[in-house]
Amino acid sequence: MPERLYRIFFFLIDMNLGGTEKSLLNLIDTLPESTDITIMMMREHGELLSAIPAHVRIQVIDHSEDVCHAVESNFVTLAKEQLGKGRLLSAFRAMLYYMRSKMQKGTDLYYKFMKHSLPQQQEVYDVAVAYAGPNTFISNYVLDKVSAKQKIQWVHFDVNKIYFDVSINRNLFHQFDKIVCVSEDVQEHLLKKIPELAAKTAVRYNVIPYQTIDALSNESAAEMDLSRNNKIVTVGRLTEEKGHMGFLSTFRKLKDAGLDFVWYIVGDGNCRQGLEAKIQELELESHVFLLGKQMNPYPYMKQADIYLQPSRYEGHCVTILEAKYLHKAIVCTDFSGAREELQDMKTGLITSFEDADKLEKMTRIITDTALRSHFEVALQEEQVQQSSEKVPPFWQ
Repeated sequence: MPERLYRIFFFLIDMNLGGTEKSLLNLIDTLPESTDITIMMMREHGELLSAIPAHVRIQVIDHSEDVCHAVESNFVTLAKEQLGKGRLLSAFRAMLYYMRSKMQKGTDLYYKFMKHSLPQQQEVYDVAVAYAGPNTFISNYVLDKVSAKQKIQWVHFDVNKIYFDVSINRNLFHQFDKIVCVSEDVQEHLLKKIPELAAKTAVRYNVIPYQTIDALSNESAAEMDLSRNNKIVTVGRLTEEKGHMGFLSTFRKLKDAGLDFVWYIVGDGNCRQGLEAKIQELELESHVFLLGKQMNPYPYMKQADIYLQPSRYEGHCVTILEAKYLHKAIVCTDFSGAREELQDMKTGLITSFEDADKLEKMTRIITDTALRSHFEVALQEEQVQQSSEKVPPFWQ
């Protein structure tokens, strides 16, 4: 008797080149090609759109531009905009919702403001997943507009480090059949805020596509000078939470100490201009290079002597898992979940966010080649992640 076809619905913001989006593609890669998969996005945008497998259906939420503008704005701004266009009724409605937001707690009013223009999904799914989480608009949509036998909320981030309205999310999360957290730390911090979710919450680590990394890492790292000593690589968006800025003063001190190194940063984002200015201010132009977005970051990681993850917060960091698979000497900050991925002084170095500690750890990893070799050997011996072929279906 043939295996029953599963129909799965995922909803996220877009397909930008980020960890959440990459983790979804990796998750899909673990499912049989016969699985009927739909990805819905709030906007059809992002470098990873072309990486979505051909058998996956793509949808974009109705009135995408209006929805994204409303969610990313506020009711006063919306009211002024509508008033400027002569839409008095729409302006009044926006102001009414502004007043409701001051009095009514525990409700995502931005979703209620837009829901009348969002039609019900006509298909019935086995599983519907609010994947970009926590995101109250996406959670509301999956609960309200999608018909599915099981509904799952994914939590990618430490709720202590992001904006997280407990009253709104408590109401939403109770309506899901299952809550999936990407690390034990993420789960622990969520349950401290909403402890009654414990019975329906589980940890599922991000999966890594080992065969893909093996193939792609052998391509050229065209923008790296392979003759340089102590090549340090970081992969991640140039945003505040990724913590690049906090390490530039550390690298200036390493330069002043006469250490030989180069830091290659792969990624782009809204902090690029500020980073460029700070690199110039600290006279690090010959030591720190912003390589921009690279669809294939693995050659850069493979050619690195050291992998640095400077993040202020993460959930379950995909790039650390990838660097571990490539057996790199790793330094990372002590963000939530870091100690689930690295054993300090056994498989890498974990630094606090204090400047003195960052300087001590970076100095040590640069100067102590024996320690780096120790980490590389330890990672070769460690089973870093369960093979993706053996990962059970996430809805079980």
